[in-house]
Amino acid sequence: MHHAHQKGIIHRDLKPSNLLVTIIDGRPIPKVIDFGVAKVLHHGLADQTFHTAANVVIGTLEYVAPEQILSSYLDVDIRADVYSLGVVLYQLLCGHLPLSRERELRGSLDEVARTIREVVPQRPSQRLSRGRKKRSTESNQLNIASRQSISTDLDWIVMKCLEKDRNCRYASVMELISDLECFLQHEPVSARPPSKIYRLNTFVRRHYGKVAVAVLSLVVLIVSLVVSMAGWIREVKAERRAENEAAVHRALANFISTDLFKKMDVLEQQIVGLPPDPNISLISLIDRTSSTINEGRLADQPLVEAALRLTLVKAYLLLGKLEPAAAHARRALEINREMLGPDHTNTIDAIYHLAEVHYSADKVDEAIHCLQNVIDARRRRGESESKQAPPRGNAAHRSSIANRADSGSDQSLGKHR
Repeated sequence: MHHAHQKGIIHRDLKPSNLLVTIIDGRPIPKVIDFGVAKVLHHGLADQTFHTAANVVIGTLEYVAPEQILSSYLDVDIRADVYSLGVVLYQLLCGHLPLSRERELRGSLDEVARTIREVVPQRPSQRLSRGRKKRSTESNQLNIASRQSISTDLDWIVMKCLEKDRNCRYASVMELISDLECFLQHEPVSARPPSKIYRLNTFVRRHYGKVAVAVLSLVVLIVSLVVSMAGWIREVKAERRAENEAAVHRALANFISTDLFKKMDVLEQQIVGLPPDPNISLISLIDRTSSTINEGRLADQPLVEAALRLTLVKAYLLLGKLEPAAAHARRALEINREMLGPDHTNTIDAIYHLAEVHYSADKVDEAIHCLQNVIDARRRRGESESKQAPPRGNAAHRSSIANRADSGSDQSLGKHR
């Protein structure tokens, strides 16, 4: 048909019965026949050609272009043949005509003309999915194969051929050929509105092997980056943890030098209004330090406050003063849990100190409960259960807790003991 158009001839009645295929040297060769209603475009040839009368239907209704309906022969160009080729392609793909006399093309000639000019048929893929009519075995096989091969690209190609406005169709048969070749080569087709996703999809189909290698390389790169970032994050966290611990130690040293030792200085005691006491006892010094902390001296340094409170817990335990020891242990646990989380080593240490207080006060159940929390926290951290030594105390206390553990209340606790 492109050859005929180059010679200035429009067929105007393209349909399957006018398209023959013969085998020559083992190759299928198509032949176009029946140019009985053909139109000549060039004026030199047109003068020698019979004109078709106006206001008559030229061609077969199912395949005729909208501009051929009740129009003058002067108003038809090669895009009418593009329309007819689109109808043939539609029928080849899904075994149905876009518009048929059994359904849409019924009634008077005016009604038929209105249908051809206005009714937009379903896309081939939609028509196939309906599957309402029974077909022969060969036709069914053809339609199954077509349904699997018809893509959105073919839909767009066919529907561009069937545009009611001929200005929206392919301007020539060569444009249709070009789009069909692009479809077969998995390249973007002009019939479809271009989009980034669509162009990316066609690019991937066309270069599948290279894209697969590129994607695999990208995945390996991303995994390597993630592993490197994870290691870097761990190093940063360890560095920050070391810095925090160093800051706590510096603050503790500063507190001891500026607050604790000053309480032992006679001059300093007179300045703050305390009676001179050059022979101040250890318990008095610990009590004054405890009062300073309780008054909020380290409120702006909560981690330092928690560390110092745990130190005071040990001091009060040595002195046998369990009530202030318990108060400092609970407050240190509260601070560490809020600032560092339930599984941080400082939080676990605070729980252990509280267990020691309960143990010294003969509160075996509370001690076991605290120690079980220590064990659970260390398990979550992936640490050994026996990393921390059991509470100090007399043989009776150790025997009591061991008996409770061995009684089956908690096997892991007995192992911890």
